[in-house]
Amino acid sequence: MKLNLFIIIILFLFNTITKTQTIFSCNIDGDEFVAKTFEATQIKMLNTDYIQIKLENNGKILFLYLKLDKLKKELPSKLEYSEPKENQIPDVELIWAPNQDEPQWNSIEGKAVINEFNEENKTISGTFEFVVEKMEYGTKKKKPRLDIENGVFKNITYKLEETAN
Repeated sequence: MKLNLFIIIILFLFNTITKTQTIFSCNIDGDEFVAKTFEATQIKMLNTDYIQIKLENNGKILFLYLKLDKLKKELPSKLEYSEPKENQIPDVELIWAPNQDEPQWNSIEGKAVINEFNEENKTISGTFEFVVEKMEYGTKKKKPRLDIENGVFKNITYKLEETAN
């Protein structure tokens, strides 16, 4: 009887820990990218609120931007990347900066699906996939592209952007 109770307690604790564990990972051009450090902040761009998730691992940085008003709708919520137009920013965007001495890689297509969003607790979970293209100005040759696949983020806690007084 004591052994059964012990097993039940262990299973309960394991289930509780794994449900609240923060996760962020994806495959970039087939290689797994798992962030060692990350920061998530609610920011304002062109008078629109976004959640910006910034991840870093060995100097490689990934930014994921999620339009806040799209997250407040019925879940799951699907956010699609669209080409930016004058004074408009896409619903979702990903920027990949693997080397600070070279141009960044910007979204040319992609989507994110938000499975959980809790504005009160400031947590968010979902999946994503994108195609990014390296920014190269003044060249007519074909720009390099990368696939970012199997992206998943779970229990990411974000904070409000601090404003200067």
